[in-house]
Amino acid sequence: MPPLTGRPRVRSVRLVALLAGAVVLFTACSGDPPTAVGYFGDLAGELTGFSEAIAAQQEDYGKDLGDQLTELHDATDFGDLGAMSGFFDQAGELAIVKSADLFSTAGAELRGLMERLGQLEPPEELAVAHDDLLTAGSGLVTAVPTATETVRNLDSIDQLEEALDGSEYATAAQRFAIACTNLADASATAGVTAELNCPQPLIVAPVP
Repeated sequence: MPPLTGRPRVRSVRLVALLAGAVVLFTACSGDPPTAVGYFGDLAGELTGFSEAIAAQQEDYGKDLGDQLTELHDATDFGDLGAMSGFFDQAGELAIVKSADLFSTAGAELRGLMERLGQLEPPEELAVAHDDLLTAGSGLVTAVPTATETVRNLDSIDQLEEALDGSEYATAAQRFAIACTNLADASATAGVTAELNCPQPLIVAPVP
């Protein structure tokens, strides 16, 4: 029988040490699990940023439309009935074009928002509500192009709300609002005390 040596024991000790080190390294790299408060802070920041971006877009488009209407007004001879009628026709067309452009631009902003929300990692207790928000947001993004064309083809800007009432866009916007509210409620149940300001539909009235 060959004499026993300490070499196998040394190798075993080294192997155990290496495995233990690998476990520690893996744990350090994997990071802490997501928390409801941390996730909610990221979510709230994204939604607030989106709402602020949409508000800024509406303000810019409204100012642009106002400047164009002022220019058109100054170039119109209101003593001429035909010219005055033409002014109102062109003003209405400008309002329709600007509102449609706003829909398109805001839709792109929404698409970016949903891509960023898709990268968030919710805790287990908020995963279902988070996925529901992503699904609803995806549906709203899909509905925006059709809504944009609906607005662009209006005969009068006064028809905007009526044209979108009951549309795929209106339904998708409502689902998104409900999903956002449900996520806020689920977060509160998970112990989050902050409020979530869910964004409103991209546009609910003509550009001022």
